[in-house]
Amino acid sequence: MAEYQDESRDPYLYEGTDVLNNIPGIRDAGKLQAFETAASIARDMELAMSPLPGQFARFQTNRTFSPGRADPARSAHFKNLAAR
Repeated sequence: MAEYQDESRDPYLYEGTDVLNNIPGIRDAGKLQAFETAASIARDMELAMSPLPGQFARFQTNRTFSPGRADPARSAHFKNLAAR
C-alpha cells in the first residue's frame, strides 16, 4: 500500500496530468477527447448497422442505468420491459 501513502497523488490520474488512466494509454486530454468521440461514433454506427437482439428503445442503448440515481418512472418502465 506504499503507493497510497502520498495523499496528494490521485491513483486514477496519470502522474502530472488531469487525465484519467485509460486503456489506450493516451495522456493528452485533447487527444483522449478526440479518441473517445471517434470511438463513440464508431460504436454508434456499428449498433445502427447491427442492432442488439431484443426489443430495446433507442434511449435504452444511449444511457447507463445507475440504481443510485434511478428515476422511479424509468425504474417502473424497465421492470415492465423485463416482465415481457
